Amino acid sequence: MLDDITGALIGGRHRLEGLLARDDLGSLWRARDEKGRRTVSVRLLDERILGNDPAREVAARGALEPLLDVRHPALAYPLEMDVGRGSAFLVLRPLPTSTLEAAADRGPLDRPTLRGLLLPPATGLAYAHAQDLAHLALQPSAIFVSRDEDVLVAEVGVRQLLAAGGAAVELRRGRAGFRPPEQNEPATAGPPADAYALGVILFLLAAGRAPLGPDDLLADAAPALAREDPALCELCDTLRAPSASDRPTTAALADALRPELAGPRRSSRIAPGTGTGPGDGSGRGANGADPTPGAWTRREEERRRAEDAARRAQAARAADDGDRPPRAVGATSTSE
Repeated sequence: MLDDITGALIGGRHRLEGLLARDDLGSLWRARDEKGRRTVSVRLLDERILGNDPAREVAARGALEPLLDVRHPALAYPLEMDVGRGSAFLVLRPLPTSTLEAAADRGPLDRPTLRGLLLPPATGLAYAHAQDLAHLALQPSAIFVSRDEDVLVAEVGVRQLLAAGGAAVELRRGRAGFRPPEQNEPATAGPPADAYALGVILFLLAAGRAPLGPDDLLADAAPALAREDPALCELCDTLRAPSASDRPTTAALADALRPELAGPRRSSRIAPGTGTGPGDGSGRGANGADPTPGAWTRREEERRRAEDAARRAQAARAADDGDRPPRAVGATSTSE
């Protein structure tokens, strides 16, 4: 792949405008859809992943197809994709140019700022996990933040599904420090790996430094937050548990960060692997009632509606005994 292909036209319509990131998946670009007259992001997959093998391309198309059904305000989901004929790219929702790396550099953050930055990823990942999709390489550079603090998680499920589709090379499973112990055995990694990484990110943003290990408690590293919200500190420590089965879900973290639960709260153990606790991950309070009117911003209301829609869709699929007919993926386009 060329070092600089700025200005190249991808798929006959997407003009590359600037490089956002480069990693083992390939390169991620800001682009202009010249036919749709909109800004998008384009992921160009490294040709080594599919090895110019037509059989692998067919398998990858089938494996990546579920991503076209993903719709959540906090996820940079694909709008279209084209895999075949020796090339492979995904067109994503437009991504900001800044990531959580910049927020981490600002030092310890207060609870309102933590909530604004981490509630969207937590709800987005909970939505993805309900559909058996995981990121598996979550780190601050994978979470993009706009000037208005809109937060998007990039490419949930891409590594997971490419690996399942028979990628020709082994894909990295996250950065050291954000990678849980079970990712040494990639076949066993799943949503709990994302929960672990999000716990490390929470610690990093709250304490202004990375945790030194599972026994490094957030309450000791961020005493001001511990006084304000001891339950959130305890949850952060549990998310970083070495054993995947001992970790709560990302839905539990979303519950802990929701605005109707803001303020001092007693520390209470949340059951590992569940969203139980102050809420159930649905966006409602502990008693199932809707939160106080005005407590939610517009974007949070959209996230909650998306989560509820996803749960209804999952229940409908589970009740359907028949399989859905396959969809064509090559150069398929869906509207936002």
